[in-house]
Amino acid sequence: MARRAQSAQFIFINGRTTRPDTEKDASIKCLLLTTFAASALLAGAALATPPQIGATLGTSLTDIETALTVEGYTVTKIETDDGRIEVYAHDDAQRIELYLDPVTGAVTSMSTYARAGSSAQAGIDTATVLENLRSQGWEVVSYDREQRAFEVYARHEGQLYELRIDPATGMIISQEWDD
Repeated sequence: MARRAQSAQFIFINGRTTRPDTEKDASIKCLLLTTFAASALLAGAALATPPQIGATLGTSLTDIETALTVEGYTVTKIETDDGRIEVYAHDDAQRIELYLDPVTGAVTSMSTYARAGSSAQAGIDTATVLENLRSQGWEVVSYDREQRAFEVYARHEGQLYELRIDPATGMIISQEWDD
């Protein structure tokens, strides 16, 4: 049986050396892997489900934020209002508004809304701002992240303050006593 000599030609494509006859195969594999990875990421974002009525998230800001962060949400506002804890958070697909019992930390009411626009918020992330405040001796009571500033209610040496924090730098831009 006679063998025909084949030339050993290689070409350089996308940073890889490949044989011309496998170029098409390699491109198809690359496309399939890219599609699979993108599908997995999108499926993960779509699988985030809000807590159910009765689920216990906690009674402290840290516990509530941790519970929602683990589920893929970014908390933008937590405050105590009318004898209950009010929480606003979002993931890439939806916004949620939760009301919690302040004694048990259980979800008593919930609303979900389709999210419009980018989930990216410029500047320092919420967790970093809150951790910086805590490291300076502030006890954070509630906060609301807006596009132009964080609005934080926090206690320092027993006095309640309203703080405004620059989201680009994390610096306190104003503080006043809240009676």
